[in-house]
Amino acid sequence: DRSGRFSHWPWRSAAGGEMLVPPLPAGEPLQFIDVRDLARFIVGTLERGIHGVFNATGPAPPAGCDWPTLIDACSAAVARRGGAPARPVAVAESFLESEGVQPWTELPLWLPSTDAALRGHARIDIARAAAAGLATRPLAETIDAVLDEPAPAPDDPRRRGKLTPERESALLARWRDGRAGGPRG
Repeated sequence: DRSGRFSHWPWRSAAGGEMLVPPLPAGEPLQFIDVRDLARFIVGTLERGIHGVFNATGPAPPAGCDWPTLIDACSAAVARRGGAPARPVAVAESFLESEGVQPWTELPLWLPSTDAALRGHARIDIARAAAAGLATRPLAETIDAVLDEPAPAPDDPRRRGKLTPERESALLARWRDGRAGGPRG
């Protein structure tokens, strides 16, 4: 994951403390693919002489993934390794937007649910690719592969543009202050 978008979540969970997460409900899909699954699909289609255009993302049916599933799987992976996973704190999208949190980059994989232009982003139909042999490994295997590698340094390019620990802490403090003062977003 050269972008660090998916990897951000296992790394962040492994770092412990409080982890700012978007408040997207169960059932709101996420799509991503383990590069090993994508490579296996590409090589397989070439070997079988299958041609065409495919939307190759995942998880492939019947599996699926949403925010709670991703965050819970990251926490479980950290706990299996004997670590204390970060405690997720769901923060309203309206607050994230008002604070200028950059979707997709600062908070990887998050796109505001209120943006009509982005509603179909994580709802790409992969039925054609699945029929051609696309299969994705269990989410836990992908997360474990991320955690098997040493966490990158803060200045690593895969961390560039993501919420820094300082900004995340400041956002969580402002969120709590606003919540203490009454309803917020």
